[in-house]
Amino acid sequence: MRALPLSTRDVLPYVTIHAAASLGLDHQIGSITPGKQADLVLIETEDLSLLACEPTAALVQAAHPGNVHTVLVAGRVVKRRRMLVGVHLSGLRQEVHTANRRTLYETSHHAITLASSTNVDKSVSRPPLGAWRADPALREPVGG
Repeated sequence: MRALPLSTRDVLPYVTIHAAASLGLDHQIGSITPGKQADLVLIETEDLSLLACEPTAALVQAAHPGNVHTVLVAGRVVKRRRMLVGVHLSGLRQEVHTANRRTLYETSHHAITLASSTNVDKSVSRPPLGAWRADPALREPVGG
């Protein structure tokens, strides 16, 4: 395999200004320029996974979501000190749990309906009918 003559400094614009240009949004985002939307991700460079790297190499090759310290979207802080701002995780967890249970119920119901049709390969194994029971409360639309 032949190495490409690219440095991490050469690659960084592909995830910033070039990415914005590919979306037709380079006049709004993609660089820190007066008049553009202030979307910024601040990385904790003192994390062990990034300490030994040159800064652009750290961003391009080693940074991961766990290194994100602060995020601003349109100039508004949405994450600070690695915590989401204005998000109540307990409520969000409950919403996700409810949505997951509802999806399982609907998927199970849909699979049983499909298995009853004549166009389905009956040789495909599936759990016996009644082996899994959805919460009856989930039969009504959430919030409705």
